[in-house]
Amino acid sequence: MLFKIMRSKIFAIISMFVLFLSVVWVGVANAQQSVVDEYPELKPLTDFVGEENLSVLHLAGFRAAKRAMAELGFEKGDANILVLTDAGYIAKIGEYTTEKALDGVMLTSGCSRGKGNLVNVHKPYNSPLWFAFFDKKSKNCVYLEVNSNLLKTYLDKEKEAKESTLKDFMKLEDEQIFSRIAVENIDAEKLLENPEDWQKKMEAKVFGGNEFSLITICNVWAYKGLPNDFLKAVELHDHICPGLTSGYLIAKYIEKNFPTKAPRYEYTVIACPPWCKDDAIIQYFETNVGHKRMFVKWLTSEQKSELKKYLPEELKQWDTANIFIRWESGASEGEGILVGFNWKKASKECGIERSWFRDFKTWRWWWARLKMDLWIADYMDKPEELVAIIKKFEVENLSLIERLKSAGVNPLVELGLMLEKPPLKSIMHAVAYRATMEAFKRLPFTLKDELLAMFPTPTIKAGGILAKTSPCTDVIRAMVGYPIGHCTVIPVHRSYDSSLWFAFYKKTTGELLYLKVNMDLLAEYLAKTEGTPAEEFANLRVDEIFTEIVKVNADLSKLDDKEWAKVSEKLGRDAFSLVGIANVWATDKAPLLLMSATMLHNHLCPGLTGGYLLSQYIIRNMPLAEGEKYIFISVPIWCKDDAFQIIFDATVGKRGLFAMQIPKDVQEKLPEEVRNIATIVIKWNQKTSKGEGYVLFFDWVKAKKKFEAEGSPIPKDKGLMKLKMALWMLNYENKPEEFVSTVKEFNVDSQLLSKLQCAGVNPLVELGLTTYEELKEAGMPMPTELKPSPTTKIKPTIIEVVPLWAYVVMAVLALIAVVMGSLYVKTRIKP
Repeated sequence: MLFKIMRSKIFAIISMFVLFLSVVWVGVANAQQSVVDEYPELKPLTDFVGEENLSVLHLAGFRAAKRAMAELGFEKGDANILVLTDAGYIAKIGEYTTEKALDGVMLTSGCSRGKGNLVNVHKPYNSPLWFAFFDKKSKNCVYLEVNSNLLKTYLDKEKEAKESTLKDFMKLEDEQIFSRIAVENIDAEKLLENPEDWQKKMEAKVFGGNEFSLITICNVWAYKGLPNDFLKAVELHDHICPGLTSGYLIAKYIEKNFPTKAPRYEYTVIACPPWCKDDAIIQYFETNVGHKRMFVKWLTSEQKSELKKYLPEELKQWDTANIFIRWESGASEGEGILVGFNWKKASKECGIERSWFRDFKTWRWWWARLKMDLWIADYMDKPEELVAIIKKFEVENLSLIERLKSAGVNPLVELGLMLEKPPLKSIMHAVAYRATMEAFKRLPFTLKDELLAMFPTPTIKAGGILAKTSPCTDVIRAMVGYPIGHCTVIPVHRSYDSSLWFAFYKKTTGELLYLKVNMDLLAEYLAKTEGTPAEEFANLRVDEIFTEIVKVNADLSKLDDKEWAKVSEKLGRDAFSLVGIANVWATDKAPLLLMSATMLHNHLCPGLTGGYLLSQYIIRNMPLAEGEKYIFISVPIWCKDDAFQIIFDATVGKRGLFAMQIPKDVQEKLPEEVRNIATIVIKWNQKTSKGEGYVLFFDWVKAKKKFEAEGSPIPKDKGLMKLKMALWMLNYENKPEEFVSTVKEFNVDSQLLSKLQCAGVNPLVELGLTTYEELKEAGMPMPTELKPSPTTKIKPTIIEVVPLWAYVVMAVLALIAVVMGSLYVKTRIKP
């Protein structure tokens, strides 16, 4: 009995021990079991990354995919599913990067980049980690945003106890792992039909602020798919919009029409203005800003509006996009193009208003973009429909590239596509601005072209109001002059009450544009004191501002009598003046001194050119010494005298020029040696009150004969003949002696100078170059104080000039006489 009792106790003890060992063994076995053993569905993931490398981040991607598969009802590898996430791009959880979550998503869902149904969306480093799954068939989208704080906690624990942390994470509910889980139908057709409903969800941020990214990428992918080269741009840009797609089309257009073997090294791209397109261009060509292959320059709204004013009608529908410069390796020069995108056509055919893109207060901003995203997707393989070259240009040296990309330079101005609008401080600034703008469009010209601008100076009169024209100079120079352009501004001297006009002459073509200002309108705006009259005036229609706009070819070498008649008819009384000034400026022989004289004289003619040749003769043969100046006594008067005043600063007001006339009919009857006397020039020394005089002769007979021989064919029209002769005479700029000579030299003292300058004295008679009788016979009116008798020949007062040595001899003789007299006196008074 006792044995039985003992045996029972022993059996109980052994049973309890075995039970204890079993519990211990089960506990140990459980402790050694991995998370994969508990969750076999993780095996494909661990096989790929290695179980030892498995992380909470892998599990986050796994759990996101599993939840989406349950919500959307798809199996692994379904080609109708698109996955979007910011995992691994930049997004971080604290100090942890998130790229491992991508493996979890891909291995679980079966979506990948290679299959074209995984989009890795660019977001900033502090963006939350999120996943989105879109079903092409149902158009449903599941959005899951990870709880960043919770994920960071588990990532921290993972460092200390990895296996238990992974198991604990897998035990969490989806609502614990994800702070936001949303399922929405984002079918583009429904969104476009009922935008108000989706607008509420946009405002509520049902997708954590990623609503626009998801509806655009998913719907374009569902409609047309995403080519891999475009997909990379989409990832960088984080959404699809018409702007991004326009950049893709531009890139495809450039690849076909302006190719290069090494885009990164041989393209220089200038985005002006920038928009979303440039992310696509950078991605496509690797023309990164950091590589110094893309330069970005903004255009203000005012500059964009200004640009449209300059474009010809056929180009107004194009918006300038990018400048591409191609300089191939080893080449000595390059070439460039400016491309534009036809937003006008895109908007019209898509059925939207461009203003809707900027209507961020309503649903229109995203509605317009989504609608055009789908429309423009049909043009991905035909970019020529929406992209075009606006301008081609040669790049002769690298300095042009440097200018185009430099700070402070508007490349569209540099390329001659537009002009920079200067500050319009007054009505005169505004009218010059509009005149220059019209010239730019109608000639047309670029800043490389040599251009001449003319207008009257110093004042104009409009409705009783006098206005200075000097602001016109400032405006024209600011728009097309130094330092950006090659425009010469010549204010042409006119009477104070002149009407206002502008003329622009393009040297390379000989084209001249003449614009006559509406003086009544100008007077009206000059009188305005309230508001912004200058800006108002600048925005008036061109046919309101100008009563006449005429374009002619004013190149003298191309003008015959017939063509000159047409030019004269169109330009009216200003034809002779404008054509002459333009042509003397355009010639390579255009001397600055003559141009300056032309500004005062207001036209070019043989007389003025003759004055220039006389001036050159004087400078070469009668140079001034220190303390000397020129004084001119011109008899008779002709155009040459304006040249003297400008070139030698010998103005009438400074008593540098005295001019006395011999009537034209009298001149014609005088002998040639008198008739062609040009001027009397005196080199005068103010300190010594002495000078040297020269009578200069201009051989007009010889000049006309040589012109007839060298300048044929000679026009019949007198005005055209004068212009051509004036220009021809410049061939003798460096040999004025061909026509100019000195016929008399004489010494001058104060008395003679005064006499030659005085009223009532004929300098030619005083110098013995002619007589009053000869002048009278030619029909010259006689001075009443002389009252010559009919039979008595009036002789001129001959002034004998005593040479200096005679004075010295006389002084020596006088000294000898004084000494002799003194000696004589001494001998007389001796005792």
